[in-house]
Amino acid sequence: MGNRMKYSKSWLTTFIIFLLITGCTNTKVTGYQPNVKHTTLGESLKEYTYKGWQAALDGNLLAYLSGNGQQLTVMDLDKNQELVQIQLPSYECGFDISGDYIVWSDLRNEKKNISDLGSVDIANADIFLYDLKTGQQRPLTEDTSSQVNPKIWGHYLVWMDNRNDADKDYPSDWQIALYDLNTDEMKIVTNAPGGQTDPDINDGFIVWEDGRNVKTKGIRAGSNLPENNTDIYLYDIAKGNTIPIATGPKKEGRPQISGNRVVWEDYSKGTYSADVSVYYLDTQQSGRITNLQQDQSEPVIYGDYIAWMDERRGTSTNDVIENGQKPNSDIYLYDLNTKTEMLMTGDEPQLQPLLSDHWLIYTTSRQVDPELHAVRYK
Repeated sequence: MGNRMKYSKSWLTTFIIFLLITGCTNTKVTGYQPNVKHTTLGESLKEYTYKGWQAALDGNLLAYLSGNGQQLTVMDLDKNQELVQIQLPSYECGFDISGDYIVWSDLRNEKKNISDLGSVDIANADIFLYDLKTGQQRPLTEDTSSQVNPKIWGHYLVWMDNRNDADKDYPSDWQIALYDLNTDEMKIVTNAPGGQTDPDINDGFIVWEDGRNVKTKGIRAGSNLPENNTDIYLYDIAKGNTIPIATGPKKEGRPQISGNRVVWEDYSKGTYSADVSVYYLDTQQSGRITNLQQDQSEPVIYGDYIAWMDERRGTSTNDVIENGQKPNSDIYLYDLNTKTEMLMTGDEPQLQPLLSDHWLIYTTSRQVDPELHAVRYK
């Protein structure tokens, strides 16, 4: 299952730790080596590079934007083989991959140009599905409002939906929709005020960033404002119940889930720089993975490993030089069992990590010719 999207208006994050797990607060740094030469199992590193950006990952299947954003390319990473190129007729608004299915949102049914609209909040964005086995494509929504940022796990999809927002003023009061491919039934699983964004789905659970405690609507547009008091909530598909995961007085956002663990961006320090926090569903305990002055954000998780974008060696903004220092953000990989981290990247700004059971994906951010890197980390 992948975790990346292009809807960039309002991706929010923050958290005050209320229970700390021993060993999570003091990260052991293994050094600032220019690159990783071996996998976590000590084998020779296998790495591929592709011309593109914005990706989704499931096992050995990588989907990414290529061709100036006009197509989705799907790769089999184990074979380093291209499987298919899916032509996109219009502006895309997020995509994901799981097993034989690729899902995405685009504006083919919108009559106006996105530059004239100014936001996908008021656009007619719909969800589409492509079956890798059959090569067939079909629409999943035909609503005239906006459905964006789809995520898929097995035969379940989730997305952000604003059909019930009468005004649709930016930022919309988004809700989270759940769709079952087996029955072609859709339902809205959130009903709180304030907007619910950035959904992720895995192992029968949905997590999202929740704006019910944000008092001023406009502040929800601030992606790294600590006073943007969004929270993390979870929905159990089988039981049909919703539980809070992180509800501190500062911003928590961009959650990701794998198994019984949830990670998110934590702005509880009250600055524009996030830390990475984790919650364990089985023990109902949480802990902080990073605790540095610089920004550690965009966390992803798979099994016992967490990866994130880290600015301790430089900014992630590719056109900004700070104090004479060129941008040089990195991707770090953290082992929850050994409680150690590993620097995975060298020079240039690296961001947008993704994880599967063997593969780490990240983007080298450039204004011209950005690159995707696939690293077999174990």
